[in-house]
Amino acid sequence: MAKKGKWADVTPNLPRLPSARDEAVELAKLAIQTTDGFSQSASHLASVYADIRAEKDVVQSVMAEVQVRLDAIEELLIAQYEAEGTTFLRLEDGISVGVNVEPVATVEDPEAFRLWCLANGYERRMTLHPSTIQAVVKERLAEGEPEPPGITSYARPKITLRK
Repeated sequence: MAKKGKWADVTPNLPRLPSARDEAVELAKLAIQTTDGFSQSASHLASVYADIRAEKDVVQSVMAEVQVRLDAIEELLIAQYEAEGTTFLRLEDGISVGVNVEPVATVEDPEAFRLWCLANGYERRMTLHPSTIQAVVKERLAEGEPEPPGITSYARPKITLRK
């Protein structure tokens, strides 16, 4: 007997979440389905899924290593530009590499900032963090309550892979 998921009583009443990449996904599905040895069986599809996830894990590992090297060269480059008093260089191949320093804000006191926003006309631009919205909506749906006004819920299938 199949295990019943946490949201099994909620999601059948919700429309499926549309994909922003429908055309690309459809082309990829066609390519997968026309591969030699393809089978529409759940066991074959699960096996292919596991293989593609393993491929993604390798790519992410490589990307993480590349990002560390990129971070390292950025720190070296910034320090050297500062030491040489420059902010811009054009390489022989025409590529230019510049360094700009800009301010970055961090909210240290959310309540003080919220009050300032309200006092300065930003109330219509204030939003909850997406993860907070998701948690509030899931909690309401689990309790049998509707979404808050202005929210539309969708059912998004999520595949889990455990090793």
